[in-house]
Amino acid sequence: MPSTVFSPASTAPVAPSVRDRLLPAVTRLPRYWWVPLALVTLLGGVLRFVHLSWPHAVVFDETYYLKDAYSLLLHGTEQQWPEGADEGFVSGNIPDTQGHPSFVVHPPLGKWLIAIGLWLFGADAHSGGASPRPCSARRPSP
Repeated sequence: MPSTVFSPASTAPVAPSVRDRLLPAVTRLPRYWWVPLALVTLLGGVLRFVHLSWPHAVVFDETYYLKDAYSLLLHGTEQQWPEGADEGFVSGNIPDTQGHPSFVVHPPLGKWLIAIGLWLFGADAHSGGASPRPCSARRPSP
């Protein structure tokens, strides 16, 4: 059939559309692309949350952050604590602060986040005191 104005004799290759050039990977994802992501997330959650309240003690820097967060929650500032305050947090008999300001080294944002966990879940080491642990980068060593 001869070429006319309305029907060209040969069809030149058509350039991909802008959408095809900008989103090629999204359109080629397998149907269940989210399954490996969900499995890795589940594994990470299990590793992080199993034995969350272990050890039954205030360890490492929790001795500072837990008490500072609790005093921020109660008084709005970091306060000094009496000797044996860690054992009081573990046993649930939390002593009162000494009423003197504490030497503050770190900014308060992390302490306020811990204070929110204490306010939501309580100040004992099993619930509120342990709630910041999933967000921390460390796990207590056996």
